[in-house]
Amino acid sequence: MKTISSKCSVLALVIGASMALGCSSGSSGSSSESDTGAGALAVVSGHVTNEGAGSLDHGLAGEGTVESTKTVRVAHLLETGALESLVETTIDAEGAFSAEIAADARPLIIQALDGSGQVIGAAFVEASADAAGKTVTAAPISTESSVEAQVLIDLAASVSADATVATDVRALVHAELAAAIAGAVSAGAELEAVIKALAGATLGAHHAELRALAAAGVDVDAEALASAELRAAETLNAELDRDVPAGEATARFLADLDAALEAAGATADVRARAQAAASVTFRAALSAALDASADADAVVFASLHAAAALEARATVNAAVEIAKLSGAAQATVSAIAEAGAELEAAVAAAASVDAIVAARAAFVASLTGDAQADVGGALGALVGTTADARAALNAVLGATVDLNAQLDADLKAALSAYLDAKAKAGASAAGSLDAELDAVIEAYATFAAGVEALAPTLAEAASAEADAEVVTDVLCSAQAMFRTPM
Repeated sequence: MKTISSKCSVLALVIGASMALGCSSGSSGSSSESDTGAGALAVVSGHVTNEGAGSLDHGLAGEGTVESTKTVRVAHLLETGALESLVETTIDAEGAFSAEIAADARPLIIQALDGSGQVIGAAFVEASADAAGKTVTAAPISTESSVEAQVLIDLAASVSADATVATDVRALVHAELAAAIAGAVSAGAELEAVIKALAGATLGAHHAELRALAAAGVDVDAEALASAELRAAETLNAELDRDVPAGEATARFLADLDAALEAAGATADVRARAQAAASVTFRAALSAALDASADADAVVFASLHAAAALEARATVNAAVEIAKLSGAAQATVSAIAEAGAELEAAVAAAASVDAIVAARAAFVASLTGDAQADVGGALGALVGTTADARAALNAVLGATVDLNAQLDADLKAALSAYLDAKAKAGASAAGSLDAELDAVIEAYATFAAGVEALAPTLAEAASAEADAEVVTDVLCSAQAMFRTPM
C-alpha cells in the first residue's frame, strides 16, 4: 500500500508519469489509434466561455473568447511541463466542443486557439484510465480555468509530475483570484512571475499539509485517496459544464475532498490543523514572492482570502464534529454550527486581512460569550452558567492570550527559516524542506498541547471532565485559525 509522505502527492496516480500515449492531431474531433494497441478511445468535451475578466492576449480568456476561438486543442501535459498535442477540433455556436482521445491520455490541457494559433484560454482536465468509451468533461474555459491551467503547467515544469497538486490548485484558485491576476497583469505585473509565485506557494502548502497529516499519524492509502479526489474533480467539471452555480459545485467538491480524507483516517480536527499549516505556509510564501510588486497587492489578498475560506470551513467542521462526538446536546451542536456559518459568511465578505482576523475573533467570542455583558456563548452549556464556571472559562481565555502570542512567535521563526531555505534551494525544493515545514507543524502542536492542558482548569466548573476537554479542543481549533505572524 502506498502511503502519504512529504514527497508523494496524493494525486500522483492522477498525474501519473508512466502513461503511454499515441500522439496525433486532426480536426473536427478525429484522432488516430493510440499506441496502446487496443485502440481504446474516450471523448473529451466541454465549452469555451466568455466568463472572467482576463485578457485574450495573455491567454486568460474572458470577454470575446467564444467569438475569437477558431479551434480547440487537446494536449497531454508531460512531466517537463511541455504539451504534447493529441487532437484539434472546432466549437459550435454555443462554444461546445468534443474530441476523441486515447483512453489513457491524462492529464490534459485544453486550449482555445484564435485564428493565428495563439492560446487565448485554457482548462485542465483529469481523464481517468477507465474512460474508454466514456465522455470526460472539462471545466468550462474561463479566466479562472486558464489561471489553473497555467499554474499546473508551471508546476509540471519546475518539479516532478508526481508533485503536481491539481486538487490544491482547484481549491485555491477561484474567480476572485483569477480576476485579481487579470487586473494585475493589465496594470503591468508580469503574468509569468505571478503564476510562478502562485505555483510555488501552492506546492509549499501541499507539502505542509502532507507533513501535518503524517505528524498526526494518518497512514493514507495514496491510491485510494487519489481515486477519490479524481472522482471529486470529475464531478466538479461536469457540474460546472452543466451551469451548476460555481459556489454550489465548489462546496460539493470540497465536501467530497473532506470525505476522502475522512475515509483515509484523518479526523476533522486533524484536517483543520493540516489546513492551518498549509494556509500559513501558502500566505508566507506568496507574500514573500510578490512582495516587490505593488501591482500584485490585489493578487496577494485574493489568494489569502481563498486560503482563509478553506481554513474557516475546516475549523467549523472540526468544531461541530468535536461537539457531536462528545455527545453534546443538539442545542450546543446547533449553536456551534450557527456560529460557524456566521464565521464563513464574514470571511467570505471580508475585504481585508484585518477583517478576516476580526471574523476569527468574533467566532471565538460567539463560542465563549461575554462575561461582562453576562452573555453566554455556544459552549456555555458545557461550561455552566455559574459565577465559578464563567471565572474558570475567563481564566482559560486569559491563558490562551499568551499561548497565541507564543504560537505567532514560533510560526514567525519557523516560516522565516522555511522562506530562507526555499530561496536558497530553488523553485523545485518543496519536497526537500521537510525540517523547516516540520517546525511550522510543531508550532501548532505545541499550541494545541498548551490549550488542551487548560482543560483541568475547567473540569471542576464544567458539568463533566469530558465537557471541559470539548471546550479546550474547540477553542484550540478556533484560535489556531488564520494566524498572521509575518
